[in-house]
Amino acid sequence: MTTHPPAPGRACEPARMPDLYEWLYCARRRRGMSREAAARRADISYSYLTRIEREHLRPTRDVLDSLTFTYHLDPWQQRHTRELWEPSMPLPAAGELRHHLSDPAVLAYMDHLSARDILAAHIDPLSTVLHGNHAFHRHVPGLTEHADTNLALWLFTPTARQVIDHWDHEARHGVTLLRGALGRYRDTPQARSLLRKLRQHNNFNELWAETRLHVTYGRTTATPIRLHDSTELVPLSLQVTEYADRNDILIAYGITDTSE
Repeated sequence: MTTHPPAPGRACEPARMPDLYEWLYCARRRRGMSREAAARRADISYSYLTRIEREHLRPTRDVLDSLTFTYHLDPWQQRHTRELWEPSMPLPAAGELRHHLSDPAVLAYMDHLSARDILAAHIDPLSTVLHGNHAFHRHVPGLTEHADTNLALWLFTPTARQVIDHWDHEARHGVTLLRGALGRYRDTPQARSLLRKLRQHNNFNELWAETRLHVTYGRTTATPIRLHDSTELVPLSLQVTEYADRNDILIAYGITDTSE
């Protein structure tokens, strides 16, 4: 029996993996459009749209583009829609990715950054820390002990609430960032395992439901993230880039912002 995804605004407990058909259904409902009106504006038949939403009929790329235009999706929402339409990407295991970082020169460079008090960490697209320098781990306490070395999991620990200034804002952004990553790697064991652990946290489930149609692919503001370090508040400007032209390893830098 086919069931409708929950309407926007209804709590989604526990959080579910990003799905093209629920995403399109919620996008239409968020616009306040009936199925008849949406089909007419997208220049497709009512029965075609019904089959997409109810029977999970995969639309053609042209129809997909027409629906994203009809629902007025922003560029990041459009990207997420396309990634949900495409097959899930593979993601090597963390151990395999760490093998690419075993060059002594790479580790020496990370230590060099730490000596300059620059946080640096190699992470996979699902926020698993593959290697972090001393400065990084000093500012992210409990990452290994309480969060399986995953930053998304760490974000919902009591320690993160104490360390991160304006935690609510940063957690909300973290959830929208994670939505894009989970959608891209949704069929991998790592994505399924991460979501299973995250949805044990009520705060995560609530934010997942509240941001149902929000997705980001980077930090949306130049405002630094502020971390409590002993008695002072440390503002850090974050930069994230791909490592050696690989899309499955990222390197994140945190540089103390002295402009404030």
